[in-house]
Amino acid sequence: MATIRKRPTGKYEAQVRIRGCRARTKSFRRKQDAERWARHIEDKMTRSVVVDYSLAERFTVADIVQRYATEILPSKRSCRQESSRVRELTRRLGYISLARLSSLDLSQYRDERLKQVAAQTVIHELGLLNRALKSATLDWGIVLPNGSIPGVRKPERSRGRDRRPSGDELEKLLDRSDPVMCILIQFAIETGMRRGELAGLVRSDVCYSKRTILVRHTKNGETRFVPLSTKAVSLLKNLPISLGGSLFAMPPHRISRMFLKACRSGGISDLRFHDLRHEACSRLFEKGLNPMEVSAISGHKTLQMLKRYTHLRAEDLVKKLG
Repeated sequence: MATIRKRPTGKYEAQVRIRGCRARTKSFRRKQDAERWARHIEDKMTRSVVVDYSLAERFTVADIVQRYATEILPSKRSCRQESSRVRELTRRLGYISLARLSSLDLSQYRDERLKQVAAQTVIHELGLLNRALKSATLDWGIVLPNGSIPGVRKPERSRGRDRRPSGDELEKLLDRSDPVMCILIQFAIETGMRRGELAGLVRSDVCYSKRTILVRHTKNGETRFVPLSTKAVSLLKNLPISLGGSLFAMPPHRISRMFLKACRSGGISDLRFHDLRHEACSRLFEKGLNPMEVSAISGHKTLQMLKRYTHLRAEDLVKKLG
């Protein structure tokens, strides 16, 4: 049964109640619109095919992205990086209601962002939005029109970096770094560890008798044992003992800052700390290790990702060819 009443605001509120179904209510400026909507909903409810989109109409992209940031992101290791993506999505798409969010909105967002940032950044931002929308539909009871999340074609990833530091550049880096940073740079090349993994290492996880170290804070959340070369063991033994048990006693952002400072001091351009991981993986291949052995050390989940981070020098391969 449908009822329509005029509110003090001047709007007309239509409410449809059918036994066994959840009541539906919506306000309109004109009485004719309220009557038309009530008849449509009553017909659908009578035939038991009505879907309640009221939450999708009430909440905006900003609402669900902010809720995702508050309730889910704090448990993720990538929380710090994701915060900037939350701000960008909120600023550009936040005003759109979930009921009206379309593939066109997402494609326009993609194209505009590609003018400002790299394709991988846009992929990360769209991925965050997709995860927030999934949480909204699976966990928060929000039903989207058409029953699915709007899709959009992902931008093509740019070609992976093939930057490897030269011997001269490595010499300059070590000369312009303090003793701990000097050891950290060499240890990163020996082990292929990520910046965050290096920052999370503690002295108690080193086993000198087996020449292994346990990496707990990994990108994918899975711990792994990394074998240590004789040089890596020697580097660790030369490290000063820090309070708290941390090996390097440096958070990730400080590692990047000190690395950048050393690069600038040495006149080295376009070199990132993560490029040391590329260098490490390439060196392991050049030593003759097979892909499965290298992935066990580096922690790559797929061989495709490992291939992207591996750049062999042609001059080194010539020596193997004879």
